[in-house]
Amino acid sequence: MSAQMESRLEAQAAAAVQMDEQRTDTGSETQRETAAPPKRKAFSRYFAHLNLLIRTPRQFYSEVASEEGYSEALTFLVTSSVFFTMVSYTYLFNSDLRMIPVILLNSIGMPFLAAGMAWMTMVMFFGRQEGGYARVFSIFAYAAGTVMLISWIPALGWATEIWRLLLVGVGIQRVYSQGWKKTFFVVVASTVVLTMFFWSSAPIISSLKSLF
Repeated sequence: MSAQMESRLEAQAAAAVQMDEQRTDTGSETQRETAAPPKRKAFSRYFAHLNLLIRTPRQFYSEVASEEGYSEALTFLVTSSVFFTMVSYTYLFNSDLRMIPVILLNSIGMPFLAAGMAWMTMVMFFGRQEGGYARVFSIFAYAAGTVMLISWIPALGWATEIWRLLLVGVGIQRVYSQGWKKTFFVVVASTVVLTMFFWSSAPIISSLKSLF
């Protein structure tokens, strides 16, 4: 009996040691995954977002409704804007260094302005929406960042603008669960208001250009 008990105790001890080793291995693997470089993680998230926006924008924007703040969408927009700026600087502006800040600020600033117009339109006609301006900005930032991959090509200007507006429409419809009529109204009204804003400010912009 004593020999059997000793063998059982030895077997239990060996099993316990084996389980501890497995836990240690699993913990080290988890630590290695957690310790992945932040830059690599950021780029992997960027390309994952881009893949969903191109292939299944409805699914992607359904998940945007749970986002909080500006950080995720702004990171995506800035990454695309840097790419757009470098390509435009190299191929369209003959490597003129003065154009780099102009292109970068324009590509980042326009989604902020367009989202502001859309947010004001929604508040005026449909009341305040959940998530506030930040959520509307996320819709426009993801749409603009996606089309920047090819919008620097002059021949595709109109096509990329239509693509951007379609992505915005899908985003508004999925994030706010609105019908297509309300979504269409918000997209068209905000686009018209933004166009009129730039048209009315054209003389001021031209006068400012003459100073430089």
